[in-house]
Amino acid sequence: MVACGGSCPRAEGEESAAAEAVAEEKKPAVQPHEDEPAEKEDHDEHVSTGDESRSASPSAESGPSETKPSAAEPQFPEHASVAQAMAAIPQGTERSNIDPETLVQPIQDPTLYEPCKLGTQHFKVKVAVWDGHAVGVDVTTTNKKLAECVDTRVRSVEWKKKVRSLNTVEYAL
Repeated sequence: MVACGGSCPRAEGEESAAAEAVAEEKKPAVQPHEDEPAEKEDHDEHVSTGDESRSASPSAESGPSETKPSAAEPQFPEHASVAQAMAAIPQGTERSNIDPETLVQPIQDPTLYEPCKLGTQHFKVKVAVWDGHAVGVDVTTTNKKLAECVDTRVRSVEWKKKVRSLNTVEYAL
């Protein structure tokens, strides 16, 4: 409006007032025909969409972007391996890396494995982490009971750093 000068707003204001009056006259003409609500409601929506096409476009663009994250939400199988967790990630999912030191920190605590009664046994674990939780775990050891215990213990861990991206980490003891 500032760029138009002093005379443009008056002319536009008069035209806007006339357009609003016409729009108000049309609204009462459409509303009294409520005997056929399905057809008229569709017509009303079509008319309002045409009038609001400029404001509807950004919301239409934001609508699909809001549904994409929920549509792209991975479904991890229960007790998944790291490979299964990686396969569950939809292609094109945004990647956000967590540094290895942060990822390994909760699983390198020896008290985590105390219920497993390690003794002199060793194991190697690879973990896939999504949103602060282990969604895939691979344990390598010769003792099957130890492998099950380590798997259970690692899956119970909650990482402080939570990102909706798959990160993997390995740890050996």
